[in-house]
Amino acid sequence: MQKRHYCMACQFPLSVCLCKFVHKICNSVELIVLQHPSETKVAKNTARLLALALQNIQIVVGETAQDFRQLQAFCLQHHNDVALLYPSTVSRPLEELNKAHNIKYLLLLDGTWKKAFKHLSM
Repeated sequence: MQKRHYCMACQFPLSVCLCKFVHKICNSVELIVLQHPSETKVAKNTARLLALALQNIQIVVGETAQDFRQLQAFCLQHHNDVALLYPSTVSRPLEELNKAHNIKYLLLLDGTWKKAFKHLSM
């Protein structure tokens, strides 16, 4: 059986390498993706795709509060500059938040709904 070869840049199989189609853009709001470890190996890894296309992005992989302790401290320090993108009954439009605060960091949860809810509950 022949070993599958992967692109060093996008980490997708060479047969579906996306590099020639991706052009990095400079996003003014930095995205911080809280990624569940099981999502790192998913074939359609959307966080990896975002990292290919955006200049200002961090991916923090973990599933326990300890894994996100540094990020939590960062968010407490910059609480007026950080927003969480997550649907809930108390969600507000980003435009509305940006009028009251100058959002500089947008948190995204990468995982199944169950895993994302677990991240949210930490």
